[in-house]
Amino acid sequence: MDVRKWTFRIVGVIVALLGGLVLLKGYESMILITVATILIIVGVSFWMAATPESYNAGSSDMVMMIGMGQPKKIEDIYEAYKNVETPLGSAWLGKFRTMRAKAMVFGPNAQG
Repeated sequence: MDVRKWTFRIVGVIVALLGGLVLLKGYESMILITVATILIIVGVSFWMAATPESYNAGSSDMVMMIGMGQPKKIEDIYEAYKNVETPLGSAWLGKFRTMRAKAMVFGPNAQG
């Protein structure tokens, strides 16, 4: 988690600074101002997505990021969420031809 945190934070600062430089160099051009604004927003987004705590503190939506201190198996995640109802139904474990491992699927199964 520490490598991801610092990678996201460093990338966020670099992208936001790049946006600031574009803004300073091209303040007369509407296109460059737009590009700079987008770069600053992306940089701040990377910074906020670095850790679950910073994402959850800054978000106002219903989505929460969870951090896992140790690797989890798909079966453990399935057991935790199998009774949660979603618009697509509850989760079930399925196997796809393109994957060797099982996957958690939301939606109808082969029996409907």
